Amino acid sequence: MKKILRNVMAALLVLPLLVSVFGVATVNADDAETVDVTVNKRIWTDESAPSEILNTGAQMDFGGEALNGVTFTVYDVTDAYYDLHATTPNTKTVIDTIASDLATYAGEDNVVASKVTEGAGQATFRLRELQFGEDPAVFREAAYLFVETATPANVSVTKKAAPFVLVMPLYEMNPNGTFTPTKLPEVHVYPKNETVTDTKEVVSFDGLDLITEDGTVYRNVEIGQKIPFKLTLNIPEDIAEVESYSVTDTPTLGLAYADGTLQVEGLQAGDYTFTTNDNGGFTIELSLESETVKALAGKQLVITYQMALTKEALPDTPYENGAAVTIGGNDPQETIKPKDPENPENPVKFITGGKRFIKTDAHTELGLGEAEFVVKNGNQFAVFTNNEAGEYAFIEWSDEAVDNSKVVSAENTGAFNIIGLKYGTYTLSEVGTPNGYVPIADLEFDVVYNGYNAENGIRNVPNTPKGLLPSTGGNGIYAFLAVGALLMIGSYIWFKKSKVQAEV
Repeated sequence: MKKILRNVMAALLVLPLLVSVFGVATVNADDAETVDVTVNKRIWTDESAPSEILNTGAQMDFGGEALNGVTFTVYDVTDAYYDLHATTPNTKTVIDTIASDLATYAGEDNVVASKVTEGAGQATFRLRELQFGEDPAVFREAAYLFVETATPANVSVTKKAAPFVLVMPLYEMNPNGTFTPTKLPEVHVYPKNETVTDTKEVVSFDGLDLITEDGTVYRNVEIGQKIPFKLTLNIPEDIAEVESYSVTDTPTLGLAYADGTLQVEGLQAGDYTFTTNDNGGFTIELSLESETVKALAGKQLVITYQMALTKEALPDTPYENGAAVTIGGNDPQETIKPKDPENPENPVKFITGGKRFIKTDAHTELGLGEAEFVVKNGNQFAVFTNNEAGEYAFIEWSDEAVDNSKVVSAENTGAFNIIGLKYGTYTLSEVGTPNGYVPIADLEFDVVYNGYNAENGIRNVPNTPKGLLPSTGGNGIYAFLAVGALLMIGSYIWFKKSKVQAEV
């Protein structure tokens, strides 16, 4: 009798996925079968998701990438389904009503289970196909509401899966979209998520000279030169539900945020907090209580700012800059770095140069201290500051020499190092010469790639001593004249003797 009843009911329930009809029969509670419903969470990146995919209920190649860490909660909405059907005969309308009103139909009192996708992005729920009404002898098809209640922190989900309703039992589908009388032994559903890649880019490459060395592309800059960046962040659709959302910009040590250059489009200071970090970077944390921030759900947030090499930057050392989003206090997402249009497979690398000098005595080759110089680029004068290593770090160019334009050789060694210049040719002019030495003429020097620490990279700047002549008018002049007279007399005597001997 039970077999016959089941066969009759199966014949009556040949219906599309998510649609059911009412069946009434007298059965025992043990006859209510269960079915495994597996949620296969898939995600598509950068608007690559297809607009429509036929979900057959069977296991299928649905595309996209498996996404773990997504929480799905299943709610029993059987009562609501039947209550709505009493006044609304259209099943699709009933289903759409339930799925669009989570406040009403997704409550704590009707939660069946919550599970997190894992492995291949799957979460499996074992659900009863039939439920019993007030009369324990009368069964009815069960209805369940599936809601994506939490997204993973390792990806910014900009479009979550829409809530959906399954009405049991479900039947196999033909390739043409019609249904067979064969009930699915297990059910597979493929809710879609979408994400858009966050980007970081250099806004303009003007003034960032392109050089290629050893097959690597660099952008040659001076210390202090402003580099404009733009971050485009894709805010999660559930931004109002996450615990926190922040982005941290982390440069290579020696590259740092330029004060006062931050712009966060569309937000005011109270919508976020901004904190500079010891490594030269910064962190921006959104205020999730802000209605303006909540309104960004599923949209983009654009942040612009500038960075610059600091006086501690090392010559001929590549510097990079990246940013990473952190959601809910978890591990940061993958770091994003700006790409160079001349080499889009690799991040932009910034590099600066320098030159080492030593001031010496031209005769003894010993170091001379207290010699003063200025560095010129055409008609402009370099302005410097000292870093912790005692090097002269470039700051800016000036139309005239100022106090900080002077570079002075070290007292004991005669050494002085200049850093932070672009690769190119410059002029070194001596403006203060050690006592007793002849000033040198202007000399040109080259700042070249990998030249700062090269073995032959130190430029010798020799000064010639003026000699030992005494001052005019002093007592020493008489001694000088006496010595001169003796030399002349001696030469005369030697000449006379030589002549006599020659005549003999």
